[in-house]
Amino acid sequence: MSVLVGLVVLIAQQVQFDAQTVVNDGWVTDHARLLRPSEEAELERRLETLRLTHEHEVVVLTVPSLNGTAIDAFARTVAERWSVGGRDRGNGVLVVVAQADQMVHIHVGPDFAARLDDVARGRIVRELMVPEFKEGHFRTGLELGAEAILAVAAGDSSPLEQSFLGRSRRGAWTVPIVVLLLLGLAWRSLGGWFARRKAVVPARIGAGRPTPSPASQLVTHGATGKW
Repeated sequence: MSVLVGLVVLIAQQVQFDAQTVVNDGWVTDHARLLRPSEEAELERRLETLRLTHEHEVVVLTVPSLNGTAIDAFARTVAERWSVGGRDRGNGVLVVVAQADQMVHIHVGPDFAARLDDVARGRIVRELMVPEFKEGHFRTGLELGAEAILAVAAGDSSPLEQSFLGRSRRGAWTVPIVVLLLLGLAWRSLGGWFARRKAVVPARIGAGRPTPSPASQLVTHGATGKW
């Protein structure tokens, strides 16, 4: 009997937190119970203030689990169902946090994408939100993420610059060691190159194999993070 009850509860949870049925209860919908009631209320007030200041919506959704669904597809479906940012404008942002999966994703509407590209979203997730989530500071991470999203969208990159400076100061003591290692490797490689210079003829790239352009080698950063 207990097994049957557990199965019924599991099925109910999967239905409740499916992207097609998950219920919205405000700027912050904390189904995973990651926030204390006072923290949720404070975050709600903060997001409302940001909306009035920037005229853009940032909506937060936490769920216990994604139940095997890809988080980007989950966020896109929920954002469309909830009309985040307005059905016609599409200038809102949905932040999804999945507790069991330890994942966070920033989804932006089509009119917002030009203001907040993949690189900026990825940096906000990795540099501002994930470090706080690792420490269990979910309200702080969500606030920092929301403030940075709207600031960067308005042309203010200071939140990302400050996160870079903070990491630089914490890792400043490693710079001399890294520089020395790089110089040593460069010197060794240069010596080997001179030794092989007369004996090795560079291979030619075949006509059917075009040289890769620098753009094709760039790494695109997404808007999903894991802690």
